[in-house]
Amino acid sequence: MSDLESLLAGVVADAASDVPWLVLADWLEEFEDPRRAELVRLHVQLRQTCTEPEKHPERKAWHRRIVELLDAGVKPCVPERTLMLPRDVEMKMAFIPPGSLRMGSNSPEGSPRKKPVHRVTLTQGFWLG
Repeated sequence: MSDLESLLAGVVADAASDVPWLVLADWLEEFEDPRRAELVRLHVQLRQTCTEPEKHPERKAWHRRIVELLDAGVKPCVPERTLMLPRDVEMKMAFIPPGSLRMGSNSPEGSPRKKPVHRVTLTQGFWLG
């Protein structure tokens, strides 16, 4: 297992903590691509502030910077795994860490999709394809 794979396994093993993500960012800064390290740090900042975005106006700048980095071809650094499906079809999965988020919509009255914005907490991480 490479150093990067070990660090990503650490992110999954201690999924509720930001510390493994920040260790990963430090490693990327020193040994790989500082831009990938910046993406990881921005990810942590967004996770830490996602339930109260109105208190963090700097989030818009963080989002812009993420888009700039992705447009420049910087590959995100997240835990991944590949599942083999029938007929040798590969399905890439990315790890989604636990945490809190805001879910719902403040659609206008009478909208059939109106679901009030509310906080949701995911207590465990999961793999998403």
